[in-house]
Amino acid sequence: MVTNLLFFSSLPLLSFTLILTVIPTGTQSYRYALVTGWSNFFDPIKQGWNDSCAAIGADCEIWNAHPDSLRKFNHTWEPEVDRTWCVPIMRHLIARGDIDGFAVKCNTKPDYPPVLQEAHDAGIPTVVFAGPHIGPYASYIGTNNDDVGRAMARLLKQLRPEGGTYATVYNGPSSEERALGFIDEIERDNNRDDKAHWMEEPSLNYSAWGWGTIYEYKGTTALGFDKVPWVIQGILETNLTALVFMYQTPTRHPNFTQVIQQNQWRNVSIISMDGNGNEMNFLGRGIIDGLVGQATYDTGVLMPEVLQRIMAEEAVLPQYLTKLLNHNLVPATLPSLAVDQSLLGDLRYIGFTCFGIVALMACTFMGWTFTHREAVVVKASQPFFLAMTAGGVLVMASSLIPLSFDDQGSQISETRAVAICMSIPWLAFCGFSITFSALFAKTWRVNQFFNSNMAYSRIKITEADVLKPFCLLFSLNVIILVCWTIIDPLTYDRKFAPGTDLWNRDIASNGSCSSEHTLAYVAPLGMVSFCVLVIACWQAVAARDIKSEFAEAKWIGWTMFSLAQGFLTGIPIVVVTKDIPEAFYLTLTFLTFALCTVVLLLIFVPKIRMHQRYTKLTPREQKKAMAVSLRKSSNMIGDLTKLNYSQALQLEFSSSNHASHGGEVKNNDLTSSNQASEEEAKAITQCSDKNKNNGDSSKVGAFYKKIDESEPSKKSSYIDDGDLGEVHHT
Repeated sequence: MVTNLLFFSSLPLLSFTLILTVIPTGTQSYRYALVTGWSNFFDPIKQGWNDSCAAIGADCEIWNAHPDSLRKFNHTWEPEVDRTWCVPIMRHLIARGDIDGFAVKCNTKPDYPPVLQEAHDAGIPTVVFAGPHIGPYASYIGTNNDDVGRAMARLLKQLRPEGGTYATVYNGPSSEERALGFIDEIERDNNRDDKAHWMEEPSLNYSAWGWGTIYEYKGTTALGFDKVPWVIQGILETNLTALVFMYQTPTRHPNFTQVIQQNQWRNVSIISMDGNGNEMNFLGRGIIDGLVGQATYDTGVLMPEVLQRIMAEEAVLPQYLTKLLNHNLVPATLPSLAVDQSLLGDLRYIGFTCFGIVALMACTFMGWTFTHREAVVVKASQPFFLAMTAGGVLVMASSLIPLSFDDQGSQISETRAVAICMSIPWLAFCGFSITFSALFAKTWRVNQFFNSNMAYSRIKITEADVLKPFCLLFSLNVIILVCWTIIDPLTYDRKFAPGTDLWNRDIASNGSCSSEHTLAYVAPLGMVSFCVLVIACWQAVAARDIKSEFAEAKWIGWTMFSLAQGFLTGIPIVVVTKDIPEAFYLTLTFLTFALCTVVLLLIFVPKIRMHQRYTKLTPREQKKAMAVSLRKSSNMIGDLTKLNYSQALQLEFSSSNHASHGGEVKNNDLTSSNQASEEEAKAITQCSDKNKNNGDSSKVGAFYKKIDESEPSKKSSYIDDGDLGEVHHT
């Protein structure tokens, strides 16, 4: 116990020992003079001054700016000559010739610059405190008056968050700076509808008082000081919200307490300046509701230190700002607080609507594919993979449902929290893989057929063959997602956002899905999805010369371009808005919606338009058109000799065809009654054998021309269709 007491009692000595290690003392002892005010406000400054001087070994003295000090050197104060007590004291010390440095409480009155200049000319450095100054001085030590005023404004907002009217009482340059800072801060949010508004009390009777809300200290104690109770009473009778004193002199009036107590029923908040014993006593008794004080002891400690640095010819800063002290009475009942929970609210219906639109489109396109599965265009486009693409988009769009989840600020079970959050990556990544794996598999199947080296032979390309790479890619996604779900699942959690109200209460919270190592799982999932995109693009490039009846290379390319645009513009927005729940949700929702709609529209709409053009043709003309597209595709890839016309007419990728033929295309299976005539096949085949290198199809064109001339009623309308291609001379 004794040891502890000794330790704590030695803390001040330790602090001053540290000062000695920081401040160079040299071997010479210097003499410094503090010229300060005489009120109790300056008592902590004097104490800090004495403690610091003792620590650095300086010989220091203190002079109070009071007539009693002038009597020490037989000076008679003349108000019209001296104007202030500090000036004759400084001149006396300069003339004495044994002062090495000054610490002076001065201000902007006209007498100060000349005496500061006199000290400078005498080679005596001066540090100033307690307000702005004019004249040569080495450094200012004290508070930033603008910061003091702003601190008082924030304190008032804390006490009266509902806003209202105010009046300020100030005198002189220092308190005026505080008043300006206070007004700027208290009225800063007046242009915002979501913040409380403050304004100066409009009913103040300026003409009756002569000063308005400004308490003028006229230079003598009697003139202005005696009017303090009258001014305060007049202000309080306006029933304003708050009265703010920018300096502590008015509160020292003997009748200050009486006036305030008589008007406490008006519920006016009183805020004062400085944290000396008198103000703290008022605060404890409830006479005032809050005060902002200066760390005056620190000011006293710093002044000898700075003077010591100057004498050691070390650089010093132009100002050393001290801390502020903030005191207030905490109400028994704090103002009600509505925490902003950043709920989606009605915004979640945007996600539901986007999902509904995509679901309607996907189901419509799947229904169209099933309905027209026997159509020649749909068969050539492989209906199984068309349906698979639409199904993948539907799964991917389903992630909008859990993404739009809102807990309404209530607690949810841990199981539900995990299920909601983990369903988002499951649906998004699996749907993405299904969609683009289907496009890849579909295009790869066509490429395999057209690039086969087996001319006039069995060509076996089953759906099971092309599903193998899809299963591999999909399995990778599933494995990663299963590990994520088991090891470190995403969980919905509500956390308080940074920032508190003026009573240090949390004011906002955000609900989000998070896990400890999210990036460790998102990165490989993103790599798998990127690989799927690359492979799909690669197959689309390989199929670029194949007609659109069989592959969608052009439309897959446009899809990739649109996705690239969406991600390049959307991902930076997602990163920027990750801490803004509403913006983050809308960005993800619209990105997902855009991705889904682009895929559906660019894959299915061209197919539907092509089907509509084909339905205008007779079955015979449809087969001719398909044969021409097949011939052109084969010519472009240099493999015309591998297919005869009979194979071209019977090229079907539907599941029913595989069921009946075992997924094989055989020459001997393509001799049904629906085949073209042997004359047609012979003409195309002869043309192919003879002109496979240059793609000359004049014989074929002549043959079709002969048919059209002999059957004018069945003139081939497909010949003039730019998308289907002209029959003659390619």
